[in-house]
Amino acid sequence: MKKTYSILILSFFLYFAGNAQKYDLSEKEGIISALHKKTFIVPNYGEIRFKYDESEYGLLKFDVEYTVNNGRIKKTYDLSTSIPESNGGFHMPDYIKGFSVSKKAELGLVKREYPTSFELLENGELYFRDKPNQTFKEYYETTIKKGNINPWKINYILCPLK
Repeated sequence: MKKTYSILILSFFLYFAGNAQKYDLSEKEGIISALHKKTFIVPNYGEIRFKYDESEYGLLKFDVEYTVNNGRIKKTYDLSTSIPESNGGFHMPDYIKGFSVSKKAELGLVKREYPTSFELLENGELYFRDKPNQTFKEYYETTIKKGNINPWKINYILCPLK
């Protein structure tokens, strides 16, 4: 009975250890395999798909197809992003990669109705930065009155793999 119980526990451990996804985001191949030809659902907005394009000057370039659902209307945007192969490892570790998506060769700020800032983790999870939900009064209280230099309440929301 004890032997059977031990084998059962070992089987569960091996199953979950074998199915746990982990990418080495300090390596070019790890970043590519985490994103290339994968589609993620962006909750309440639509879905986003990545396709590796090229690598130059330490940046991995991806073509991004972002399909946004505005009620009954679906609109697809052709965007791109560049992700550094390495963050340097000292101030910013390589187990997380932050990036933004935008139109190719677009200069300046553009108002968007969908999230554009994302964080990729080494376990393959992708999160987007939701818009801050802070009033002016809350901002004023935390910055001007209390001297906090980082007043934003940032929410990260998981983008499940489709």
